[in-house]
Amino acid sequence: MREEEFKQWLLGKGYAHSTIATTLRAVKYLEKAGLDVDNASEQEIINFFAEWRAEGKTKHAINGYIRKLNRYLEFRGMEFRLKCYKEVKGNRPIIILSDDEVRRILTVRWVRPDVDHRNRCMVHLLFATGIRIGELVNLNWSDFYYNNNLKKWMVKVRRGKWEKSRDIPVPPRIMKMLEEYKQVRLRTDPNAVFTTPRGRISYGFARNVMREVGERAGVPFHAHLARHWRAVRWYRSGVSLKTIMSLLGHESLKTTQVYLDMLQQGELLNEVEKETFFGSWQEGGANSSLQVSTLINGKEVKE
Repeated sequence: MREEEFKQWLLGKGYAHSTIATTLRAVKYLEKAGLDVDNASEQEIINFFAEWRAEGKTKHAINGYIRKLNRYLEFRGMEFRLKCYKEVKGNRPIIILSDDEVRRILTVRWVRPDVDHRNRCMVHLLFATGIRIGELVNLNWSDFYYNNNLKKWMVKVRRGKWEKSRDIPVPPRIMKMLEEYKQVRLRTDPNAVFTTPRGRISYGFARNVMREVGERAGVPFHAHLARHWRAVRWYRSGVSLKTIMSLLGHESLKTTQVYLDMLQQGELLNEVEKETFFGSWQEGGANSSLQVSTLINGKEVKE
């Protein structure tokens, strides 16, 4: 693989740094797996993935590699593009953290003052603004400013997922945390907000911090869950769907609606459970002696 040339080509196309990193890893993996990415013909590539499928690899996993390889094929100037396997998509549940789980995450601390300030600011910013982890990594100090007309602190998120910048309000409490962190931060990059001894934090480093936070809090957590939670909190506070879409940097209202559909389903069930004419909805639970039976495919099954 012509890695450096390919990387510069991806940058020129405007791909996010996180996308570039995952694309390079995927193409490298294909090379190690035996695919000559620089010289393979269309039929040879098709046969390669057909063997993977025969070995039991899922369509979803293979499609991820196909999409990334197609970028390399475009870089090579090849005219053909591989078609992805058709997947039967189920409704994957959108996880919404409870406020209690969020509080547990936000109270995680570290021993070293500089690490503690940095990591806590990273986590708090994700929950306060709903920005993506890749956008967090790219933040510069100059992106924060005070809007005199709105009387609010703002952060300008540069080069979002759709190459569009947007401005998001930042709570004063978070700005105070950032100011305190700025005094103890590692000055290995004068522009970057979040740094390590080597300079600006990487996407992988930020993901590891979030994984560690979840483990310490005892809550299964990744950065995108903070985004889900922020969308729900805005919605419950009366912020319009269109405004939430703009703040999150979504290209379509449909994407924003996905976050909220699960919330609405949950709230609907909560409303239903308030009606107790026939007694509590919780009867027959784990602590009850009531034996519940259900019919599955016409057969009675004891639970």
